[in-house]
Amino acid sequence: MPGSHSVTRSAFLCDGCSTATRITMVGDGYLFSRLRRLGDPALAHPLVAFTGDCDTMRGCTVALTEAGQSVLEGRQMLRS
Repeated sequence: MPGSHSVTRSAFLCDGCSTATRITMVGDGYLFSRLRRLGDPALAHPLVAFTGDCDTMRGCTVALTEAGQSVLEGRQMLRS
């Protein structure tokens, strides 16, 4: 069940991934593929849920699931 946080039209913000000595910019396609993995229905507890055309960034809506909200609030750890 989706939580109260949602991103319509998959509007993503990314400042990049930084290390102590450099900044690496990450593309939208890569970030979208990572997000899709977090919402994979084959997972026991997906962190996000998609509606709409999930094959395109602009064609879908993403919302946190109860498990995603739990991880965001620090009540549950993200497991790989």
